[in-house]
Amino acid sequence: MWSLGCICAELFLGLPVFPGSSEFNQITRIVEMLGNPPAHLIELGKNGRKYFRLVGNKNGQPNYAIKNLQEYNLVHVAINERKEKRLKKIFI
Repeated sequence: MWSLGCICAELFLGLPVFPGSSEFNQITRIVEMLGNPPAHLIELGKNGRKYFRLVGNKNGQPNYAIKNLQEYNLVHVAINERKEKRLKKIFI
């Protein structure tokens, strides 16, 4: 539903709602405008830890913050290196 709403708004406005050059750039724009998603959604998402870091607990619930670009790049590079090693084992 979220994507459909964004597409409808973009078609109506003629402009992208959250213009970005990458997934990370778009998620940071969304968080700037709407705030962090609820902690349970970050934990359920398969890429939650890729974009958010745990900063502590608030009222017994985990509290997350969006990673900065440097933190994201460190994780992103490590993930790509692991994928390359797996592919080399398969094809070599």
